[in-house]
Amino acid sequence: ERVLNETHQLEQVSFTIEEHLLSISVVEAVVMIPIRIQSQVWFATPTGVLHVEATPEDIAAGIVIPQQTYTEIDASAVVEEGIIGMQVVDAEVFRSIAEYKKAFLAQGIPVTSFALTDDAGKVIAHTQNGFAVYFTPWEDADTQVRRLANVLSQATPQSYVDIRFGERIYVK
Repeated sequence: ERVLNETHQLEQVSFTIEEHLLSISVVEAVVMIPIRIQSQVWFATPTGVLHVEATPEDIAAGIVIPQQTYTEIDASAVVEEGIIGMQVVDAEVFRSIAEYKKAFLAQGIPVTSFALTDDAGKVIAHTQNGFAVYFTPWEDADTQVRRLANVLSQATPQSYVDIRFGERIYVK
């Protein structure tokens, strides 16, 4: 298992032995999520494990990430330095960010990036319209973003919208 993980970018490796048959199951890591840590950009798996640092050439060429799937996540507030194989934050937070990304797209709210904060109950989505959306990663994304869309139809935020408190939405 160690040799496979050292030589290949794998999400999961499992072994089973039945009678005289060794079965090895591997799941290749999908290195697609750009994670910013201070001035470095890394590529991570959907579970939040760092796999490779982006080269200056990657950055200069413009890293191509499908915007409908993933957007850069700034983890500078929770991680000082990246290391290959490092778990940036709980995998559920990354899954939640992907769900919020889909919900934002479904409601026509363009998000340019996400930022993790040192408060585990607060993730920030930076919108193309210049305001931030504060959300809690464990709340239902579709419900929360639908509530946000209703508020945006009535108000234009200047700085942020906080949707972390259920039906109570704060606009500044």
